[in-house]
Amino acid sequence: MQDMSSLTTNRKPLSSLSINCAPKEDVGSRKRYRKSVRGSEKTRSPAKHASNQQPYRPLPPRINHIGQPQLPWEDVKATELGVFELFWDDEVLGVLVERTNMYAEEKGAGKEVSGGVAFGRPWKKVTPEEMRVFVALVIYMGANRDCGSKGFWRDRAESRQVLRSMSLKRFSQIKRYLHISDPKQQLSRSEWFQKLEPVNSILQSRCQQYYLPAANVTVD
Repeated sequence: MQDMSSLTTNRKPLSSLSINCAPKEDVGSRKRYRKSVRGSEKTRSPAKHASNQQPYRPLPPRINHIGQPQLPWEDVKATELGVFELFWDDEVLGVLVERTNMYAEEKGAGKEVSGGVAFGRPWKKVTPEEMRVFVALVIYMGANRDCGSKGFWRDRAESRQVLRSMSLKRFSQIKRYLHISDPKQQLSRSEWFQKLEPVNSILQSRCQQYYLPAANVTVD
């Protein structure tokens, strides 16, 4: 009889025995095969796929051009004021004058009363010429921001010229009641952009009229 100790010592480890296990690379190939089979089952039939195809339409030819102004002058040097008045013309100023006067009347400008005593400043309707001066002063103050609006009438060396065009009192009145949209129109907070109408639409149409954008333009 064979010694039992020799049987135990000559036994191979279980890890070396063949138990019909496939190598890792074979397992991976099986998984890839199953996925390919499942994917092929989900593909559409040729007839259905052909019915969903759109007919081929070639793209229109691209015309590359650079941006350039389209000003209504020929062989004449345009001035800064002339270009500005192409956009802020009598139509835009007329809207500002009309809506500002409407808003001032609605708010009772110059008719403020407290305890039976009138304390409001006297108000008169804004004219187109006053609105033109008001817009010019706003632009001038925006280009010189080192002092507030009152400083232009008090501290500036050129305050005399400003006072001749419009007083601080009148400027403050117009600024208080300046309005663009129809005061009778009730707008919600989500419709804040409507407060710029119709001036916003007018300026957009003027931009399209007087300037041709380039062919490849992105908006940041």
